[in-house]
Amino acid sequence: MHDGQNIFDPATAFTGHDWRVDEVTDSLINLKKIEEIIIVGIYNSPDRIPEYSDSPIGNSYMNFVITVVKSLIDSTYRTKPGKEHTAVMGSSMGGLSSLMFVWKRPDVFGMAGCLSTA
Repeated sequence: MHDGQNIFDPATAFTGHDWRVDEVTDSLINLKKIEEIIIVGIYNSPDRIPEYSDSPIGNSYMNFVITVVKSLIDSTYRTKPGKEHTAVMGSSMGGLSSLMFVWKRPDVFGMAGCLSTA
């Protein structure tokens, strides 16, 4: 998930209110509505807008997520690494970036959550 500082902890969230991703996910797993999942939050940098855009910096960020972040998670944890089990998600510019990821790299990402896209 893009804008990782916003997803779990109100102390790090931009608005002081986190997205409660951990609580909602735990509830859905306990209710047997979804399978167990691994959620990875990537904090944005000061270059958030170009990183989350269809730009050379955005393409570099996408490649970083694929070659560094996803590779690290898949080599460290018991994952289902196929595209049918790999999603990307974000809000605002992160939603736009998620759409770009799944559009440009459907071989890696089979799902995208694009919330309140810019």
